[in-house]
Amino acid sequence: MTKRTRILAWLAAAVLAVGLAAVGFSTWQANVSVGGAVVAGGSWNLEITQMACDLSGGTWAELPNGETVPGPATDVQNATLSEDGLTGQFGTVHFGQSQTWASYTVVVTNTGNVTANLANWSLETSD
Repeated sequence: MTKRTRILAWLAAAVLAVGLAAVGFSTWQANVSVGGAVVAGGSWNLEITQMACDLSGGTWAELPNGETVPGPATDVQNATLSEDGLTGQFGTVHFGQSQTWASYTVVVTNTGNVTANLANWSLETSD
């Protein structure tokens, strides 16, 4: 399996995991009623707000508008996000030499009014 294939496989798994987590938690709500006198409520809503990558020299990324950005470059906005912020897809990154790399960042934001604690959340991939 080539390095590019491994990176693309990891990326697809990451986007799928974040999308599933966002869908699973986007409608969570809590309501508490004590003796009918006190009612408390809130909700949290996770959405992907940014996806970007950093590129080493010898690489280049395709942007959603068809342009290309040569590496080295940081914070390359080469992803397309859905309107609801639940899914996103990175554009193609080309590796022209050995020892080149791309580092991906996905920012997930809670737009609700209750703290969403994801401190113990992690993503693991193989290969």
